[in-house]
Amino acid sequence: MADIRFEYVAPTSEKGVTFVGYNALTGDMGMWESAIGATVRDAGHGTLFWNLRGQEGTDASDDANLGVEQVVADALAVLKNVEPERPVHVGLSIGGLFAARAALAGAPATGMVLLNTLRAPGTRLEWINAAAECALSTGGPAALRDMYSPLLYGDTWLMENRANALNGQDWQPLAQDSMVVRLLRDARDADWDVPYESLDMPVLVVTGERDCVFRVPADVERLSKRIPRVKNIVMPEVGHLVPVEAPQELSDMLIAFAADL
Repeated sequence: MADIRFEYVAPTSEKGVTFVGYNALTGDMGMWESAIGATVRDAGHGTLFWNLRGQEGTDASDDANLGVEQVVADALAVLKNVEPERPVHVGLSIGGLFAARAALAGAPATGMVLLNTLRAPGTRLEWINAAAECALSTGGPAALRDMYSPLLYGDTWLMENRANALNGQDWQPLAQDSMVVRLLRDARDADWDVPYESLDMPVLVVTGERDCVFRVPADVERLSKRIPRVKNIVMPEVGHLVPVEAPQELSDMLIAFAADL
């Protein structure tokens, strides 16, 4: 597994699970470590965090497609190599799609947590994804932050970070062959028509009420009802990036979810 960067810490409790983090397309496994790593390990659980192709420390060839099929194949390879104890898959945004597809492809799963994942395929979703790619190509991560943050985050995060945004000086276009653009472009072909009825493990669906981009309440309700063993939690003051905005609350949810397992 030299071409995939991952870090595994086994559970220290006999009732412990291993939380397996599935990244969003922007960011990397450092988000999971800083948000939940120490807290869930202090509770006796293990962690397995890894980076997608194109994210830091994980190789990607120039002609590779970095879409869902590649991510699922890498997830299965990492899980086979590590054999984590009682894995609970935790995916943020499209990371939840990766987690669900990996489980449906045979990855062992004691449970699953989907953070702002559930969304209906269609023109609206395709438009959002294409617009994000355009923002990166035009002004890089700073453009994406400036344009999307008020729609993705809750008020607390916005107030804490407003001074660092919209300064007019840090927009820098990303090349079409940059890893972030490639990840977004290849993910546009993702199949969001998931057979949720086939997820045969307990599933926790978490949505941030202030996520005004991806969260459509009627779609979340309709899709979650298709999951046989589901629990829904809505976080009223939180937006899309739950681990960033509410790390302690998320850690507490994961520990409680593991206890119920």
